[in-house]
Amino acid sequence: MAQQLAKATVVPLDGGAARTAFEVLFNPTEYSVEYSAAFAETALPGLNNPIIQFVNGNARC
Repeated sequence: MAQQLAKATVVPLDGGAARTAFEVLFNPTEYSVEYSAAFAETALPGLNNPIIQFVNGNARC
C-alpha cells in the first residue's frame, strides 16, 4: 500500500508584514539537523596553553 503525501503549511517567522503561509507536500520518514563549529588553535610563546578562537559555524538539514 503506497503512502499518501500530506499537505503541510509553512509559515515564515521572519520577514515582517510580508509573511505569507503556503502549503507543501510533506511526508518525510525521518528528519535530522547537524550542527558543527570550527575552532583554530594558536600557540603563543610564554603561554602554557594555546589560544582557541572560533572560526565559523555550520548547520545542515
